[in-house]
Amino acid sequence: MQNREAQNQSRRAVEPQRSASAWLFDGFLLEHYRHAPGPFAPVERHIHPEYQIGLSRNCACRYQYRGSAHAAPIHSLCVLHPGEPHYPYGEPYLDAPSDYLMLLAPPERMAEAAAGVGMPEGTLPYFPGPILDDDILTRLYERAHQACRASAARLEQDTRLLAFLSHLTRYHADTGRDLALPAREPRRVQIVRAYLHDNAAENVSLARLADLIALSPYHFLRVFQRETGMTPHVYQTNLRIARAKSLLANGVPVAKVAVESGFCDQSHFGRRFKRLVGTTPAQYAKSAILF
Repeated sequence: MQNREAQNQSRRAVEPQRSASAWLFDGFLLEHYRHAPGPFAPVERHIHPEYQIGLSRNCACRYQYRGSAHAAPIHSLCVLHPGEPHYPYGEPYLDAPSDYLMLLAPPERMAEAAAGVGMPEGTLPYFPGPILDDDILTRLYERAHQACRASAARLEQDTRLLAFLSHLTRYHADTGRDLALPAREPRRVQIVRAYLHDNAAENVSLARLADLIALSPYHFLRVFQRETGMTPHVYQTNLRIARAKSLLANGVPVAKVAVESGFCDQSHFGRRFKRLVGTTPAQYAKSAILF
């Protein structure tokens, strides 16, 4: 017993200190992660129902995304599409603190940005590569992020965010591609994904999902995993965590968030949240600010 406690204390001693701040602004979720020097502890492979736009301000990052490794130099932006499995990874040990900004943009808001620069109405912008090396875009991103999580005038917040999204879609989106109906994804799997997005907290069975698209559970499981890169259960859990983050940032108590997100109990919710986000729900919620 003493040996086990000693091991736990040793493990806690070397675990890097992490903090997370979250803000909700006009449907967007903004996050600020800080990691103290120490061993790198990557989060699990996961997805986001939103576009994930991240910036490491002082530490180079790497992402596993779409079956390949992508290096993200300091001050480059990383743009990941909704529903795409990915995970960040880095050096075994961080020699200096890392500072990372995140913007989670709902697909419908990205469609608005695309329409604003002349793309057809309802088009979801497609970004061919996840790493964008554009100094102007990075500056626009940092200014928008700062304005939307500070006590700036609402007009300034709206203007800076729109300027960033406009530059992003105008100069980096592939106008010949539309994410609304990805060619590689069968329509039937899209139906199930849409159902899971709309009913993330529902305690749905595999048979029920298979029935939606007239497949046997066995065939459905193979098809879904082949097209999304994860099982329906893992996909559902990621959607629940995404919903939980928004609720926490909106000031909803942790215990209520666990229930409303579809988790069976608060303990299970806490374990899954930390494994996917890298911090506990309470820590995430502690500095959340709602505008």
